[in-house]
Amino acid sequence: MLLIDRDTFSAGETFALAMRVLPNVTIAGEATVGAFSDANDAVLSNEWKLTYSIGVWRDARGNLWEGKGLPPDIELQSTSENIAGERDVALEWAIQYLDGMGGQKLQGSM
Repeated sequence: MLLIDRDTFSAGETFALAMRVLPNVTIAGEATVGAFSDANDAVLSNEWKLTYSIGVWRDARGNLWEGKGLPPDIELQSTSENIAGERDVALEWAIQYLDGMGGQKLQGSM
């Protein structure tokens, strides 16, 4: 089980991108930000700072998710009420889902 949301970016997104090809991984939550690429900085002659992408990350099928965000297998939206009440809907769902496995050992786990 991998939980992602709109605060998942950069290395978190590339990790999710790699994990989604595994048959025993379910990704739940909200779509990620869509900021996969590493970045370089440069200072222009007028002393403005410029940041630019230096990589392209594609999924196993060649799809680009940069700027769009990686969608989860199971969409679980947080509401402002959930957040105000400090309730994590995705985490609650994941616990119930994994608990419903009846204590079965996950494939590939130790």
